[in-house]
Amino acid sequence: MTNKIKIFLVLLIGLVFPVFLVLATTGTIDSTYKYAWSNNIGWINFGCTNCNVQVTDRAITGYAWNENYGWINLNPSASGVTNTTSGDVGGYAWGQNTGWIDFSNVAINTTTGNFSGTATGDVVGTIYFACTATGCPVKTTWTPVSTPVCGNSICETGETCSNCSTDCGGCGGGGGGTNVEIHNICQEEKCIAVSGPGQDQCSTDTNCTAVVSKTIVEIAKTVDETTKQVIQSLPTPVRVVAEEARKALQSD
Repeated sequence: MTNKIKIFLVLLIGLVFPVFLVLATTGTIDSTYKYAWSNNIGWINFGCTNCNVQVTDRAITGYAWNENYGWINLNPSASGVTNTTSGDVGGYAWGQNTGWIDFSNVAINTTTGNFSGTATGDVVGTIYFACTATGCPVKTTWTPVSTPVCGNSICETGETCSNCSTDCGGCGGGGGGTNVEIHNICQEEKCIAVSGPGQDQCSTDTNCTAVVSKTIVEIAKTVDETTKQVIQSLPTPVRVVAEEARKALQSD
């Protein structure tokens, strides 16, 4: 795929389909259940207006707030609070007035989103996440990415005939589990095997690269007229850039 087509498609998506893309596994803090209790400094708010806490499969970022000691940075440059798909929290947060806070004994229930366990620091003492007062425990909307299980007789996303023939069948046909009949499809420029009847779209990854490039060009040309109309309604500086990108595609 040429750079001109890539540039055009980025602009096209932003102009014709103006949406904000958010990772499906990114969670925030519940607006009610957002407090943890420190035996030294009192209540710590993880869901305040400017806290902007986000929980992912790998980290917890943003800030927590305490009325007496101010902001606690959950992702300082020298460390940061970590997370896993199992909800095992670790790493360190930092506050200018609290110093380092160890989160290695904190966990998140991947079903309920409730935090549990304790974080500790020289200034904060012990922070209890599973407190029972109003607003406790801290709760997140985060849920982890589901991990495919090889051997459950279901050819799941992420499994192929190459890495799990038990579920997806052998790449040459046949196979184990209940998914004996398979066919190959292109997914994210990769040739993968899926269960069930169907016509093969590919035999190698190279086939998929060609199919994706051709499809992108066809889509871009199909929406060209709509794009022209959208471009004309844009402010002058943006319109000029968008029009140049559209013309670059036509001349490619």
